[in-house]
Amino acid sequence: MTDAPHIIEPRGRLLSRLEANTSKHWTGFLYQEVELVESDFSYEYQAYEFGGRVSAAGVRFTAAYTDTKGIGQLGLFGLGGVDAAEVDTDMWYVELDYTFGNTLVGVNYGEADQDATTTAVGSAPSGKNQMGMLFARYQLTPQLTLLGELQQASRTSKTTMTSSP
Repeated sequence: MTDAPHIIEPRGRLLSRLEANTSKHWTGFLYQEVELVESDFSYEYQAYEFGGRVSAAGVRFTAAYTDTKGIGQLGLFGLGGVDAAEVDTDMWYVELDYTFGNTLVGVNYGEADQDATTTAVGSAPSGKNQMGMLFARYQLTPQLTLLGELQQASRTSKTTMTSSP
């Protein structure tokens, strides 16, 4: 189905420690050319991301941003066809958690916005995904961790999806 001559996916990380505080930052990007021989159509996967985390006294704050083209909100390459070819999506999330003893509790929230696109091989709708979560983890033993999550998720579709023949 595809001829993938180039895959580039470097990632960088920076870790700095100042006394009891920790700061971690990351960045990455993805590029891949895709050629659909049967459809005589080509496009590119492109993405970049950056984020960071700061920690102090058991409290951790994490934030990240990702911008993609040709991947879509779900990041599901090729499942259900190539309708996400050339679609633009941006995503972000934030998380705050606290660790005490063997227990971690936290909350996070994120959004993904996708622009509509139509190509010779299909179309993808515009839409917005939102998700918030409360969570708790308890490390019972080094091999067993109990996890509980309460999630609220929604998707708002702004256009109707159609398929090309």
